[in-house]
Amino acid sequence: HTYAIPCGRALGRNSMEPGTDRPLHAPGAESLADAGLVVDCVPEPGAQRISSPASSAAAVDFASRGLNMTASELGEETGTSLHARRAREMAKLPSLPVNDPAYMAADLPLAAEVLHGQLANGFSYYVRANAKPKARAALALAVKAGSVAEEDHERGVAHILEHLAFSATENYSNHDIVKYLESIGAPFGACSNAYTSADETVYELQVPVDPEELLEESFNILAEMAFSIRCSSEDLEKERGPVLDERRQTQTAMGRASEAQWQFLFEGSKYAERLPIGTENIIRTCSATTIKNFYCKWYTPKNMAIIAVGDFKQEPGQVVELIRSKFEPVGPLVPAPHVEVPPYQIPQHHEPRVRAFVDPEFQEPSLYITFKSDRFVFRSANDYRMYLASSLFEFAVGRRLNIVSHQNPPPFYSAQLIYDEPVETCSTYDLVASITDSATTALETLLTEIARIRLHGFSEWEIQVAKAKLRAEVQQRYLERDQTQSVDFRHEFVAHFLHLEPAPGCLYETQLAKELLPSITSEEVAQFSFKMRSCKNCVVKTMQHRQNAADSEADLLGVIERVNRAENNRKIGVWEHDKGSHELLPEEKKPLGGAIKSRRALPALGAEELVLSNGMRIVYKKTGFLDDQVLMSAFANGGLSEQPEQELRNAKFGLSLATEAGLFGVRPDRLEDVLAGKLVQMSGSVAAYRRVFSGECSPAHFEEAMQLAYLLFCDNIDVEHDVVETLLQMTKQSILAEKRDPMLKFAAAFNQANYGNCHFFKPLTIRQLRKLSPEYGLQFFRRCFQDPSQFTVCIVGALELSTAIPLMKKYLGGIPRPPNGTVSFPARADEVTPIAFTPPTKVIHKEVPVTLMQEQCPVRVTMPVTLVEPDLLHDYLGLGFLCGLIESKLVQLLRFAYGETYSVSVSPFFGLSSPKEVTKLQGNVKVSFSCDPSRAQALVQMTFDEIQRLQEEGPTEDDVASALKIEERQFEVEQEENSYWLDRLLASYQSRYFMGAHS
Repeated sequence: HTYAIPCGRALGRNSMEPGTDRPLHAPGAESLADAGLVVDCVPEPGAQRISSPASSAAAVDFASRGLNMTASELGEETGTSLHARRAREMAKLPSLPVNDPAYMAADLPLAAEVLHGQLANGFSYYVRANAKPKARAALALAVKAGSVAEEDHERGVAHILEHLAFSATENYSNHDIVKYLESIGAPFGACSNAYTSADETVYELQVPVDPEELLEESFNILAEMAFSIRCSSEDLEKERGPVLDERRQTQTAMGRASEAQWQFLFEGSKYAERLPIGTENIIRTCSATTIKNFYCKWYTPKNMAIIAVGDFKQEPGQVVELIRSKFEPVGPLVPAPHVEVPPYQIPQHHEPRVRAFVDPEFQEPSLYITFKSDRFVFRSANDYRMYLASSLFEFAVGRRLNIVSHQNPPPFYSAQLIYDEPVETCSTYDLVASITDSATTALETLLTEIARIRLHGFSEWEIQVAKAKLRAEVQQRYLERDQTQSVDFRHEFVAHFLHLEPAPGCLYETQLAKELLPSITSEEVAQFSFKMRSCKNCVVKTMQHRQNAADSEADLLGVIERVNRAENNRKIGVWEHDKGSHELLPEEKKPLGGAIKSRRALPALGAEELVLSNGMRIVYKKTGFLDDQVLMSAFANGGLSEQPEQELRNAKFGLSLATEAGLFGVRPDRLEDVLAGKLVQMSGSVAAYRRVFSGECSPAHFEEAMQLAYLLFCDNIDVEHDVVETLLQMTKQSILAEKRDPMLKFAAAFNQANYGNCHFFKPLTIRQLRKLSPEYGLQFFRRCFQDPSQFTVCIVGALELSTAIPLMKKYLGGIPRPPNGTVSFPARADEVTPIAFTPPTKVIHKEVPVTLMQEQCPVRVTMPVTLVEPDLLHDYLGLGFLCGLIESKLVQLLRFAYGETYSVSVSPFFGLSSPKEVTKLQGNVKVSFSCDPSRAQALVQMTFDEIQRLQEEGPTEDDVASALKIEERQFEVEQEENSYWLDRLLASYQSRYFMGAHS
């Protein structure tokens, strides 16, 4: 389990990508990904194995996953729907004998729905039927061998072997596995992937199972990976390039620091020298025999398991027999030699280890404090109680850090507490902070807060808030237990096999939480602070672009000693920041509400439209995909493009300032308490052409979501002077960080080539920062959310219509309209001010020289695209389909045929296209990859040659069939997701035909 509790702010300006509702990547965003300690076979967009801070400056998100177990609290839920009925059902769950010591000490059972066992050769299996998503199965081959099993001459071999599994087996060569999976609608990356860590290698497939022979063929593929990877010299030579390119992508400032931190953290153990990515020398020179020997030694039946979860056409028992036929030898058994990877312990140390990393390419200065301990062995109900207490500890510490980050002046801009299990024998608590100029100030504050907990514990209020959050999490999982995705169960069973983590099932866990959570005391929760002592297994790391005179390693050690002395002398006082909570919207401030002006059904979308008396349009669709989810998103035409260039910077700053002060009349560090135990989040943002607010909630907390939307329009944002000063300092630090980004020059050249001198892409300078007008920025923000009649609100999910519609009328209908003439935004899309940009008119070839500590070579190839009527819609859809097809062909060519790159992406972009041009859409198609710098020009030419070949010869029938199948299968899954239908409603109302000249 990995947890991250984001606290405080995210550095950076609140700029939005032109023409979209997404945050704009900083100029340095074109730089390559930072190093991870888990390496994947292919990068999967949006996927991450370890939670990150990622708290958006454009959003206030204190979504608590909540549950109130008591009958009185459950009785407060509105409606008689499935949601309320199941909540009452949960309160009546039978009790478990948690007062029996024998019961509490016994191992937790594996969920009864799982068929689990071993084949005759020792190969383990897990099979579970699950209906979500429909007609799909999530499969995995888990291997108890990762990089720590490597010898010195094998460093990186486990990861190379993982790559070879997709390109070279006895019955599949080169691109065959990927081509087959794509032909059945399972694209490489999203549905077929793998990862190698220090202790394990896991191959994952998500495949259709209709017709049922698709499941058998998918098992054939995993069986090939388990027993028949072909480790020939020819295959190995083709795979060296992609692995080297993947390693090259980790050689950024953050990647170098991560490698150094890994070695520093595990100093004295074998793990320290066994990063999964391996060494460049061994990747370049290891032999096929070395790969083969590693494969034969570790990929033995007792070290492997097959996991299958899905909406099978067969009964689970039949699936087990199918597994037996593929993974168990037929005839006389010849046991393979079995070797287990021994446990490699991490040496203990009582003195803190301190390291100040300096790298000129570092952008944001940061601080990491890691406290190591033996890995928590989670087996029994007693352990589950400890797990609940540790979760409460993480919530409570995160809340404190959030409050501290909003002090004046802040000791750090943001901080988080992360529990992690980086290797098999070690778990860690990590305090991670984005710091100001002083690392010592941040270090002293963080260590003092943990010491304060050891001395004084938590208040009852803090524990109440944390329990409300944890209860909400348990309740939501219980309510949606029949709608759990198959990949979630797959993850549980992989962890059960690799680490013996319990998987008793949602119902059993809910019963345990119901029984154990109320009796957990604040003293039990505070005990986890004793795992975070600087005198035992503590590692401190600072990351800065230059050595700060006051942040030397001696200074950091001095801070540690000073905090220890203050704790020993009990000079650290009690926590004094708890002021209790208050209502989000007191009764006396609630609006009287409005009326429904018009109503109509939208049968094609299965939705209904309301127009309220204040002019706000609401479109809602009731679904049953998730019983505890309601999604909403609202938009109005007109955004940042309405601002003259000289005021654009003020407008963007105003958005960040409003977020920092609190969009809903409550500062972010206090909103957490106000919404404790409530499953609700809401954000507001402004893009180039639109103003947007969006959120998510439980049906039980729909009223709070409506209240937040009402407050966004009606509550005056009170900005204190210290908030302005803090945000100015944060923005200055962000500007300086961007200037240190070595890829800034590359990104600027890319934008210049594609969009000319477009002012939307110009970064803010320190000189311009000094001239910003916070007052103007706040006025702009207030104007953005002033007129409800310009907004269309789309809502999708498990709506309780009997209560939801009255709440919409009360809060959304209660937003008053401003006097005529006070709103300066266009009402129609074809009245929006377009962004002026100049697309290229000739071939532009730029090689951008960048000074780097280690070589990198990102490549971007863009081609302008203009779509016009009468075929605009047909061509727009066709272009998206074509990009997928071209991407597949380039992956096949550049990665699998020639072994030159790790991955390729092809995507269209029309975000700057003018809304006024209803009959024309202007944008580009971008091809992105990275490679060896000496091979860049050759790969660019190969890209153009392949595109020209497709233009002249056309794709094959198989190419088209595979691309269509991927689209078709993706469409089947998406139709059962609330997010898909929310996007469809938004697309319908944002359509140029509906909102423009053809409305």
